[in-house]
Amino acid sequence: MTKVKEDLHIFILKYGRDKLESGATFDGLCEHLKNHGYDVGTERAAKYFWDNYEAFERKDIPDTSGSGSFKKGAKFSLTVEATFRLIEYEEFKSANRSSLTATRYATAALVVSIVAAGMSLYFSNKQLESSTTINSDQFERLIELKYDDSNISKTLQLIVEQQKFFYENIIENQRKPNVATEPNK
Repeated sequence: MTKVKEDLHIFILKYGRDKLESGATFDGLCEHLKNHGYDVGTERAAKYFWDNYEAFERKDIPDTSGSGSFKKGAKFSLTVEATFRLIEYEEFKSANRSSLTATRYATAALVVSIVAAGMSLYFSNKQLESSTTINSDQFERLIELKYDDSNISKTLQLIVEQQKFFYENIIENQRKPNVATEPNK
């Protein structure tokens, strides 16, 4: 006898889904329940069966006296409503799993960002607290670097000359008449 893992009603619906094409029998359902560790009386099983299954053929519909007599070997399938309940249940379970996974990833991302921010603060503070020393080689290189504006002066002079050239071309082109010598063909 195996351990019962899920709700009896859902287990009965899953059995019906598995037997959707071949058809389920009441005796088959009772046997399936017993094999999986469910201790369900015949009347209770019949109630679940009639609430969720319908006969494949009209001749297999039992009497309505409440006894729920089953014809031996009569085939049944899940009702449309029972099928939709099972689908909704499975979608709900899937959404819960996805939500749990998303929550775990979000939590991990937050932990990583908090640790990274903490490490950044630690190293920044450590660098600020450490003294800065410049050795003599570095100091000599700094002294050698001096501001030389001769390149800037040459570059500015070149820009001014180019602007004068463009300005003169514009003025010259404005003096010429803008008349076509040949008509359009």
